[in-house]
Amino acid sequence: MTSASPPLSDVIRIATQTLVEHLTPLATAAAVVVFPMTLWEGALPPPSLPTTPTPTAADLARAARALSPWVLPAAVDAVASFLMGAAVVWMLAEAMAGRATGPWEGYRAVFGRLGKLVSAGLAQLLALAVVAVVLVLPGALLGAGALLPVVVPLLLALSLVLSVYFALVTQVVMREDLGFVAALRRSARLVSGAFWPTLALMLIGAVVTALFGTLSGLPAAGGVTFVTRALSELIAAAVSVTAGLYPAALLTALYRARAAERPLHAA
Repeated sequence: MTSASPPLSDVIRIATQTLVEHLTPLATAAAVVVFPMTLWEGALPPPSLPTTPTPTAADLARAARALSPWVLPAAVDAVASFLMGAAVVWMLAEAMAGRATGPWEGYRAVFGRLGKLVSAGLAQLLALAVVAVVLVLPGALLGAGALLPVVVPLLLALSLVLSVYFALVTQVVMREDLGFVAALRRSARLVSGAFWPTLALMLIGAVVTALFGTLSGLPAAGGVTFVTRALSELIAAAVSVTAGLYPAALLTALYRARAAERPLHAA
């Protein structure tokens, strides 16, 4: 860790303290997206996928029909969760600056930056897609299947590196109101010199979310009616919502520390 990198203990302390002190408005901002989506998806029939090692065309067609009701909810869920995450980032940053805000302020800030947020998110996906094409396409064209053991780990490593360098894009857009190209550059600059602390915080957030996600799945077992199933899934969603806020809190605390050391006007 370089001298410019904030101590992980400080970032974790600030993130945890902020999340605990402002949990109610933050969880409310998440719940307005998570709970309706949970009820919507919970009302859908479970998809039946092929179980045979070599599914036939008929098996694949049946699987496609079974998955079709999930396409729209999955798309809506992805977009809504993305916007909810941005609102939570705004609220966390305001709270860390000593200004308590509610869900309405968070979502109002999101819709004021909607175009920049969406373009930044698409740019990140495009960057990952370009990496995949550059690494995979030559081998596919040459039929070089023997290269897969090398290409796949390299693809995963480069995708991880890009994910770390772009980890603060949402924070940059929400707090500095930059366009997607400038936001990508700014995130990379903030992470530069703090790559390993950023990766560590991302892993900590992922582990916490996964642990709570495992716990949240326990009450859902045994739901046999729509009511009991919906209730158990709402309980699971409440647990996962709380845990899902932690990665955003960690990265927002890191962003504030790095942005203070590397102000935008000096970027």
